[in-house]
Amino acid sequence: MSFDYERFNRRYGPWISLGLGLATVLMVHRGAGYAPVAVAFLVVGWMLALALRRWLDATKAPADVASAGRLRRLLPKAAATASVGLYQNVLFFLVPIWAASATWPTINVVFPILLAAMALFSCFEYPYRAFVLERPAVLGVFSAVTLFAALVPASAVLLDIPLRFALGGSALVAGLATAVGVVPLRRLGWRKGLPVMLGALGLALGILVSSGPFLPPVPAVCVGRDAGIGIAGRELVGRAASFPIGTDRVYAWFSVSAPSRWRQPVRFVWFHDGVPSGDPLDHEVTGGRETGFRTWTWRKSPGVGEWRVDLVTDSEQLVGRVRFRVGDDRKD
Repeated sequence: MSFDYERFNRRYGPWISLGLGLATVLMVHRGAGYAPVAVAFLVVGWMLALALRRWLDATKAPADVASAGRLRRLLPKAAATASVGLYQNVLFFLVPIWAASATWPTINVVFPILLAAMALFSCFEYPYRAFVLERPAVLGVFSAVTLFAALVPASAVLLDIPLRFALGGSALVAGLATAVGVVPLRRLGWRKGLPVMLGALGLALGILVSSGPFLPPVPAVCVGRDAGIGIAGRELVGRAASFPIGTDRVYAWFSVSAPSRWRQPVRFVWFHDGVPSGDPLDHEVTGGRETGFRTWTWRKSPGVGEWRVDLVTDSEQLVGRVRFRVGDDRKD
């Protein structure tokens, strides 16, 4: 009895893929430094997907399929499986990177959740092949989102550039990928297709760049944040969620982990009862410290009410958030 690859893959493939993906998250998580390799995997996966689509187009006729040898019939399935596996591994690798940089619960958790949904969907090869691999427009958008998510940490690691430029450059490349995948240049020709492609590129670029404030600040990770009444040896003293009226000073303290040599302009933004209070304070975070880059800001004799301090990048991405109360002894 011959081995029925397609039946086996339909029954067990999704669960094997899901298990491998979870293993990638739990055991093979190598941090943002592994991002350039993820980009390489993604490019290979995209090339396999394009090759698969051409192969399927060339063997559409039933006569061709019937007369093809067993190896030739197996190759498209194998190419699809390999392409799905590469995308899946990249996505499962990216999910913890983006999730670690997110501030829960804020709007910037949406993108990691989207990546997780894409990773889970990629485990089901047949729906993934039908709805993504065999549809150029969907494949272009799917690949662009994944490529953008991989390029942001890769560019920060390789080029040591601030997030503003990492986002812009990654969005440009991802937008170009979307335009190439979506616009049928062969059908339209260069005269009509080029303006359409440039328009698609501009639209994708605008969407990705404008979404910066809603994205986690990858590769920066806020590993500690709290409020207290003092600083000793760069550590916070007197941690608390509420402080009595008349407290002399309240400090908002953050510890930020980032790749070695990476520098990022940041700002402290204070809010009192939901209203901005005072001017933002400019600062800079430097990566490479095992315990994280510890930084803080303080307010003298803060008034009664609810206080919030946001640490944000120059591209308005939220790194960390501290909340505290003054004049309220209720417990969290």
